[in-house]
Amino acid sequence: MTHIQRIKAEYQEPFRDIIKAYAIQGHSRRGVAQILEISHGTINRYLKQYDCGKYFKPYKDMRPETKNQWGRKGKH
Repeated sequence: MTHIQRIKAEYQEPFRDIIKAYAIQGHSRRGVAQILEISHGTINRYLKQYDCGKYFKPYKDMRPETKNQWGRKGKH
């Protein structure tokens, strides 16, 4: 079973809708990868393949717990 098949089976939703929902909630790409139990590289590949990277908010608008846990430097 592929990552996509596993995720779609778990959520019972199209992959794009799953990603879009998390992105609209303010999760980062890395945060979504962690939630879905896939690597950062894998999520980036799927975002490009399914054209759903556009749903993610700018860094300043992301959820605070998503922003700070990945070690980004600058104002928090």
